[in-house]
Amino acid sequence: MTKTVCARLMNQNAVYWLALTSLLVGFFVWGATHLGGFAWDFDEGLNLMKARTARLGYRLYSEIWSDQPPALTIFLTVAFKLFGDSVAIGRLVAVLFSSIGLLGIALITRELGGQLGSLAAVAILVTASCFFKLSRAVMIGLPAISLATLSIAFAFYYLRTGKWQWLALAGGVFSASLLMKLMITFVVVPLALTTFLRRGASRSWMGITKDLGMLILTVVTPILPCLVVYDGQVMFDQVIGTYLTSKDTLLLDITCNLREICHYFKSNYGLLALASYGTISFLPRRSRSVLIILGWLILTLVILVTHSPLWRHHFILLLFPLAILGGVAISQIWHRLPQSLDQPFSQRMFLLLGLVALSLYLFELPKTIRADQGLLSAPGDEVAQEVVSLLKRITKPEDFVMTDELMIAFRAGRKVPPSLCVPSAKRIVTGNLTLGELITTTKDYDARVVLTWSGRFAMLPEYIRWVKTNYRLVKSYDDQHQIYQKRPPVERPGLASLGDCVIFLGYDLGSATVEPGGKLHLTLYWGARCPIDASYTVFTHLIDAQGRIWGQWDNPPMKGNYLTTHWSEDEVIPDEYEIPLKPDAPPGEYQVEVGMYLLETVERLPTGDEEGRRLPENRILLEQVIVVQ
Repeated sequence: MTKTVCARLMNQNAVYWLALTSLLVGFFVWGATHLGGFAWDFDEGLNLMKARTARLGYRLYSEIWSDQPPALTIFLTVAFKLFGDSVAIGRLVAVLFSSIGLLGIALITRELGGQLGSLAAVAILVTASCFFKLSRAVMIGLPAISLATLSIAFAFYYLRTGKWQWLALAGGVFSASLLMKLMITFVVVPLALTTFLRRGASRSWMGITKDLGMLILTVVTPILPCLVVYDGQVMFDQVIGTYLTSKDTLLLDITCNLREICHYFKSNYGLLALASYGTISFLPRRSRSVLIILGWLILTLVILVTHSPLWRHHFILLLFPLAILGGVAISQIWHRLPQSLDQPFSQRMFLLLGLVALSLYLFELPKTIRADQGLLSAPGDEVAQEVVSLLKRITKPEDFVMTDELMIAFRAGRKVPPSLCVPSAKRIVTGNLTLGELITTTKDYDARVVLTWSGRFAMLPEYIRWVKTNYRLVKSYDDQHQIYQKRPPVERPGLASLGDCVIFLGYDLGSATVEPGGKLHLTLYWGARCPIDASYTVFTHLIDAQGRIWGQWDNPPMKGNYLTTHWSEDEVIPDEYEIPLKPDAPPGEYQVEVGMYLLETVERLPTGDEEGRRLPENRILLEQVIVVQ
C-alpha cells in the first residue's frame, strides 16, 4: 500500500512538473513571438540606449549617466554582444525575466497551496493586464521583482528543509534583484524573517545569528565587485544620491497615492476578492508562512503609499503577492468543495464566501482578457517611425544625436552622448541635468540633430531657445515635437536655384586631385524653398576644357533614399557622390559640373545664380580638379 501511495505521489509530481514546464515554455515562446510595436514606455528607450552605449565601450556611471543599479544594463549588454542590439532582443530579455518570475510564483504557491494552487497562481499572473504588458517591456521593475520572488521561493525551501544552501541561494538571487532596482530593498525583510521563523522553535539565537549572517553575506558579496568594476563614488552619487535628492525635491502626496491604489484595486476587484479569501484562509493555520506572505504584501503597500512619484507600472510589485494568495484561494476552494456537505455550517459559509470571490474573479476575467488582446504588441507610432526614417537620412551612423526620446534614436541606429542616456524628468527636476550641461554636451559631441519629443527638454526652455539659435528647424509637428539639424560646414559655399523650389547651398570636395581610374569624393548640399512636385535626378560630371565627360555619376539625391518630392522647407540635405574617373583620362585640368534633370524627359531644370541670372546649359560649375599620373 505504501508503494502504491508513493507511486501515486510520483505520478502527481510528474504531471505537475510537466504542466508547469508547459506553462512556462508556452509563455516564453508566446512572448518571444509578440515583441512588436514601437514603445511600451519612455523607459524602454533609455534602458536600450544605455546597453548599446555600454556595448560600444563606454563605462557605466563614469561615462554613462544612470540613476539605476547596473544589473539590467549588464544583462542587456551581454545579449546585444551575442545577438546584436535591437528592440526585439531587449524585449526577449524581459520575457526571460518574466518567466523567472512565474517560476518563483509557482514554487512559492506550491509550498503554500499545493500543486493546483501553484498552477492557478501562474495562470492568474499571466492573464493580469499589468504583467501581460510589462512582460515584454524593457523596463527594470518586472525583472527586479521576478528575481526577488524567486529568492523568496528559495527562502521557503530553506524554511521547510533547514538547508543553508537554499538560504545562500535566496540571498544571491535577491542581491541580483537589488542590483536591478533599489525599490526592491524591502524584500529583505521577509527573507530575514525566515531565519527567525526557522530557528524560533528551538530559541537558538546562535543559529539565528549564523543564518542571518549567511543571508547578509550572500546579499552583499555580489554587490562588492560592482563597487570595484565601476567608480564606487560616482555610482553612489548617481544611484543613491539621485534617489535621496528626489525624496527632497518631489513632494510626497500620500492621499494621491492612496487614491491610485484604491483605483487599482477597484479595477481589479475580482483578484482582490480572491486574494482576500486566500489571506483569510491562512489565518486558522497559524503557519510561519502566513507571516512571510502577509509581511511581503503589507510592506509592498507601504512602499507604494510612500513612493514619489507613483507610476502605474509600480503596481506590478503588488501583483505578485496577490497572485500567490489568489492561487492559495483556488486551492482551498477546490479541496473544500468535495467535503462541503459534511462540514459544519460555519465551514460551508466560509466555502460559500470563497465561491463568491471566485465568481467575482471569473466575472472580471473576460474584461481582463479583452484588455490583454489590446496589448498583443506595444502601441504603434507612425509619426515617430517617420522620424526614425528621417533621422537615418539626415545623419550618419557615427553621428551623435541629442534627444529626449531615446527609442527614436535607438531604432534609427544613432548614438546619443553617454551622459545623456537618461534625460529623465526626475533628473532635470532634481538638478542632475542642467542647462549648462545640455549646451556643453551638445557642443562637445558635435550633435548633428536635436530632437525634442517627449517634453523633457521643454522643461529647460532656455535650451530650446539656444537650439533654435544654433540649429535649423527641419520638421515641426507641433510645439513639442520638433527636429533641428545643424547646418553642415560647407567648405565652398555657393548659392544657386534650380527650377522654382530647389536651392543649391554649396559643396565639399574631398580632394582637388585625382588619379585616372580613381574616384572623386563630392558632397552637395541642397535645400527647398517650397514643396517639390517631381522627383529629379542629380548629375555630377567631370569634364575637360572641350566639355567631354571623363567621369560621371547620375543618381536621385542620397542614392535614391530621399527623393526631392519628400524634401521639406528649411531643410539641409547632404548628398554624397563618388565620381569614378575613366582609367585613360589624360593628366590636366578638369572641372566639375552638377545639376538636376527629369529622368523621363532628360530635360535639365532651369538653373540660375544667386542674383537670378540664368546659367548656361542649366548647370552649376564647381572648382577645377587636377588629374595626375
